[in-house]
Amino acid sequence: ANDYSSSVWLNSVLPKNAVVLSFLRSVSLLERDFISRDWLFKDNLDRKDYYKMIKHKKVNFIVIKGPLTNEVPLFGCVGKEFAGPKSFKSANRNPFNNGEEYSVTIYRFNSSLLPSCKL
Repeated sequence: ANDYSSSVWLNSVLPKNAVVLSFLRSVSLLERDFISRDWLFKDNLDRKDYYKMIKHKKVNFIVIKGPLTNEVPLFGCVGKEFAGPKSFKSANRNPFNNGEEYSVTIYRFNSSLLPSCKL
C-alpha cells in the first residue's frame, strides 16, 4: 500500500495519545486518532465545521508529506518539528520502477489557535 512504510514509522514515533492531522493518503494505517486533510483541499466549501472538529478533537500533531511551506493550509497552527524528515519510497505496481522518494515530517500542532491560524 502507498504510504505503508511511512505509516509504520509514524506509529513507532508518535505518542500513544497523539491526535493527528495527516497529509498522507493512507490514514487507515495509523494506530492513533486522526483527521484526514482531504477537506482542506475541496474548493468552495465552508470549512467552519471541519475546523471545529479539529479543535474539538484537540489535534496536537500534523504529518506533512514533503516540505513545510507557508502555503500549507493551517500553517499558522504548525509548531516545532517533532520527528523527521524521514525518506521513503512510494509504492508502485511496476517491478522495474523503484518508486519515487518522498519525505515525511511530524510537527506539533496547536489546534486551539483555530480558526485564526488558517490561511
